[in-house]
Amino acid sequence: MMFTKNPYLLALLGGALFALAYRVPGAWFVSFVALIPLLMASREVRSAREAFFAGTLAGIAIMGTGCSWFFAAYPLPTVFGVTNSLFGLTFIIFSWTLVTLSTAVCVGFWMMLVRLLRLEYVLDGLAVAVLWPAFEYLRMFTFNALTFAQGIHNPLFFTAGFSAVPLIDNESWRQVVAYGGLPMLAFLLALANVLIYGALRTKQQRLSSFQLAGICAVLIIVSVLPTVALRQMMDPNRSKEAPVTVALLSSWAPDTGGRTLQDDALTITNGQFVRHAVTEHADIVLMPEDSHLLTPFSLDTLGSFTGTTTNSVFIDSGLIKTSGGLRFVRAYADTITGDYGLRDKLVLTPQGEYLPFFFKLLLQTLGATKEEERFTTNRNYGNGIGHGSIATAGNARASVLFCLEVMMPRLGVSVKKEQGANILLVPASHGWFQPSVSLEHDIIRFSQLQAVESGLPLASSVIHGPAFAMDKYGRLITSINTPGVTTETLVTVPVIPTK
Repeated sequence: MMFTKNPYLLALLGGALFALAYRVPGAWFVSFVALIPLLMASREVRSAREAFFAGTLAGIAIMGTGCSWFFAAYPLPTVFGVTNSLFGLTFIIFSWTLVTLSTAVCVGFWMMLVRLLRLEYVLDGLAVAVLWPAFEYLRMFTFNALTFAQGIHNPLFFTAGFSAVPLIDNESWRQVVAYGGLPMLAFLLALANVLIYGALRTKQQRLSSFQLAGICAVLIIVSVLPTVALRQMMDPNRSKEAPVTVALLSSWAPDTGGRTLQDDALTITNGQFVRHAVTEHADIVLMPEDSHLLTPFSLDTLGSFTGTTTNSVFIDSGLIKTSGGLRFVRAYADTITGDYGLRDKLVLTPQGEYLPFFFKLLLQTLGATKEEERFTTNRNYGNGIGHGSIATAGNARASVLFCLEVMMPRLGVSVKKEQGANILLVPASHGWFQPSVSLEHDIIRFSQLQAVESGLPLASSVIHGPAFAMDKYGRLITSINTPGVTTETLVTVPVIPTK
């Protein structure tokens, strides 16, 4: 067939299959065949140049879909002082295009190497499976370079479109990340594709059918295997689990009436949320990111509007400005004995939609001097600290991750090691975005990744999105989200008490 001989059509098909698995809920199993068209394309290209362009074409389909939630952003430059919303929207389109193209080339380089390998050989097949996550990891460095800005800490990100991310939707496959992270899951995914491709190429039809049946049987068994139950049986600390109650908030600002997002959050905090949390004796009251609501109050004032003295620990955060003009976001804890800082936000250029260097360069090119000055002032973030203090409440020793920091490789593992945490708390804000199902799905997936990888439960409160809690196996305990309506909940999370 002509289609199976055209490397560009095959590459597009592979990219489309990865996009389908990534963006369509429940389609994670498509990942196990998505790489096969790319392997077929690598056999049809006639030169390294063809291999590069065919692979890049597939990468555009993968990354373009993965970054599609860029378009859910409000014109973000407006937030930073550039008032022309059309210009802001244009820049978001530019950002999406630049991020997509610059990261897609990694698939092109991968295909150039695969073209040189003999897939019928075992070692070459293993090499293909190893190279796939290696180039996905390399893609993070490309993205890191794009989002560079002087004076801002900008660590590595799992870029949207990572091939193994859809497998996190499956409870059994999700547990693999506890033993090797997302790269290990991507390696197994690529290996399964290579084995299926090899079985399809076997000339003896009977042997081919037998091989395919065996591979499919293994994949199905692993997919339905009670992996969590097996891990629980092997967990020597399971009997030591103790409850921690966490109050969560999903805050939505009204679209009319002239009230701001913070006004709405403040009303809910002072009125319902804090009172309910204290009445129910919550160990932790987790505010969304950048609420900055409780620290200005003394503990006496806090007691007066809750109507009681409380032992609850309130986790809050907000923008801090130094005398030197630096700006950063800090998380802190308010307790009966006072408040103290926890840690500063590391990630200040999430997923590339800001691209501060390129945005400033574009303003200079257009001669927009005043806009450049406003942008520089509003974008003057300092370099956050990686590990600070830990919040203790009841059985909990809580470490904080901010919002899209859940997309940072092994950050949960790092704070657990540094701070001895037994629960991760994620204050988040999607207030600069329109409601986006794809963004919400990504956040939950990467939160599940952090939970399983670190072996810690995780809870999150958010502005304009779902508030949720999950156990250390990434299983959701609760999730609340009614767009346009502020909701709250109290959830009991199992933790392993630590000294």
